Amino acid sequence: EIIRKGWGQPSVFNADEVIQEMLRQGKSLEDARCGGTSGCVETGAFGKESYILTGYFNLVKVLEITLNNGIDPRTDKLIGIRTGDPTEFNSFEELWGAFRKQLHHFIDIKIQGNNIIERLYATYMPAPFLSLFG
Repeated sequence: EIIRKGWGQPSVFNADEVIQEMLRQGKSLEDARCGGTSGCVETGAFGKESYILTGYFNLVKVLEITLNNGIDPRTDKLIGIRTGDPTEFNSFEELWGAFRKQLHHFIDIKIQGNNIIERLYATYMPAPFLSLFG
């Protein structure tokens, strides 16, 4: 009943596919077999690596903002950069160029946010000994 509602609880994963994904990521078979899923759906070699979950990047939202000249149609606020009215684009290349500009804009914001989060972790929640066991 809970799974049918689509709330993601409990999480169900195919261990064989998780192992294959970790092998594709370049992990050893031993690490892949001792690893699994963590966070929402991320895979990792338990005890061998760590990463800070800082949110995901929504490429479709970037396209939506591109198609609205930097405006989020949900809030009607300018959150991107002005890249032109897409109804006036004469080619796919113009749309692609506008999308790339928006993408770079949002990647820069994401990187700045990640850097702030990592500095906060390093300052307030340091874990220097984790690297001893990698």
